Amino acid sequence: MSIPDPNGHDVWASGTENNVNNNHSPWTKANQGIVQVDPEPVISSGVNSLSLGNGSSGNSLFGNDTNTGTSIFAEPNSETVEQSVWGEPVSRNDATADKGQLPTISDPLTRSLNIFNDDERNIGSSSSAFNNENSNPTESTSTNEDLSEWIKETRKLYNPLVADIVSIEEIPEREGLLFKHINYKLTLSADLPNTETSQSNNVIRRYSDFDWLQEVLLKRYPFRMIPELPPKKIRTSQNLDPTFLKKRQHGLYNFINLIMKHPILKEDDLVLTFLTVPTDLSTWRKQLNNRFDTVDEFQHKKITKEFINLWKPQLSVHLNSAAGTIDASIETWNKINIIIQRSQRRLQQKIHENSIMNNLLKDLQGETAIMYPIDIDEDNNKTVLDINNNLSIINQHLLDLNKLNDDGISKLSQELIPKFGLYIDILISLKNMFERYRIMATNNIPQLQRHIEIDMERLEGMKGKPDSSGVEYDRLRLSIKKDRASIVQQLNRSWLIRQCILYEFSLFQETQFLISNAFRDWVRLNSTSTELNMNALEKLTNLIDTMPVSNSL
Repeated sequence: MSIPDPNGHDVWASGTENNVNNNHSPWTKANQGIVQVDPEPVISSGVNSLSLGNGSSGNSLFGNDTNTGTSIFAEPNSETVEQSVWGEPVSRNDATADKGQLPTISDPLTRSLNIFNDDERNIGSSSSAFNNENSNPTESTSTNEDLSEWIKETRKLYNPLVADIVSIEEIPEREGLLFKHINYKLTLSADLPNTETSQSNNVIRRYSDFDWLQEVLLKRYPFRMIPELPPKKIRTSQNLDPTFLKKRQHGLYNFINLIMKHPILKEDDLVLTFLTVPTDLSTWRKQLNNRFDTVDEFQHKKITKEFINLWKPQLSVHLNSAAGTIDASIETWNKINIIIQRSQRRLQQKIHENSIMNNLLKDLQGETAIMYPIDIDEDNNKTVLDINNNLSIINQHLLDLNKLNDDGISKLSQELIPKFGLYIDILISLKNMFERYRIMATNNIPQLQRHIEIDMERLEGMKGKPDSSGVEYDRLRLSIKKDRASIVQQLNRSWLIRQCILYEFSLFQETQFLISNAFRDWVRLNSTSTELNMNALEKLTNLIDTMPVSNSL
């Protein structure tokens, strides 16, 4: 289990905890050099938490428990020992701390002490790696500039405003004997790396294929922003509703293009297969007997010491704030989207009203000639004709306005509304990522810790007893070693999850420009529409300026 870093330190091993407070380690050294169990270890955890700090009530998902609700990325107090994988390194200010005391195993990834020394003579004492520990434990601590550079380089990998490279078209012919299903033609506008694209550069997929792709991505990348799929169907009577089918097609379009913009997901082999294998995807899966790798991405990965040193307390504050605000943000954007859609419906209503007005004016022209007959007054011959001619001009203006409104509706539905909806899709994918963490990022560290304590007590009780079994002694030592190794592995996974979520949240920072882009287009569209309508009205005003308002004798 000892894996040295480039400096010769064991990045998997635990190290010393120098703390001005009493260094609450479950492994305290007795005067005789024998390890004793602290009766009040600080390691604790809830069902959805990994908290190794000075336990207070509450469920913490990414750090110490708090007394006020659920905190996803909570940090420990600066004066306490760092006991959480989501917290900051322990304070190193106490230079007089007992170097002989065994460290807590709560965060062994940031230390340079071996997990367990196989030499039975050294049970309860520090290993040689401990004696060789760097005298300046803060030497490798990264600065805020290092963190900023890491985030900046991560953000460069993602551009949500880049052009979409996958188009989706519904194939009119439905397949299936009893239950008809819809096929979609996916066309690539760019070549994919390390793939053999079909000659026609397109593939045929159905909704169930998209559903399968999302399922395997969630298994492989549970802590990344996997886009949501639109619903497959709603009430049976509306499953073939053209409006619903169009919305579902657009949802599938957003799903695959969001994946292809993600720097990690777009390079996944199953994603590339989905977009390039020309055969039916279900047939391809049957040929493989569904034997494709769906193990999550953390398998066989080890956290780097560089990332551990990068972590800063303010990151927990930002992540907690984002997780606590995301529901409100989604609600706000849904309301904005509703208002934008209402503007589209208002234009449709204007078109409808203008059409009605157009027909009414045509009727009015015929009725006017009857109501103001020429036989009664010869002057009516000129004035009524002028009035009807101007009514025809107004009619033509209404037709022109309807064309402008049709163009506005087209731009709203094809350009503006999708931009607001796309941002909502990204917010939902971020929210779902946090929710998956609440459910999936669990551990059994407290149980392992308690098991180790019991075994250590039994080991201590066996010392000095000649009738003690050597086999039992070795079994207990091996059990302790395995439990401590399991804790290290779980902590490593927790750090990898932490790194993954920070990576995703860093990518998410680039989506702020989607806000600018959407509202800039909204203002431009409204400005253009208003200007065109004003120009048309000014032109109409000039044309009907000579409309008779009196009988000129």
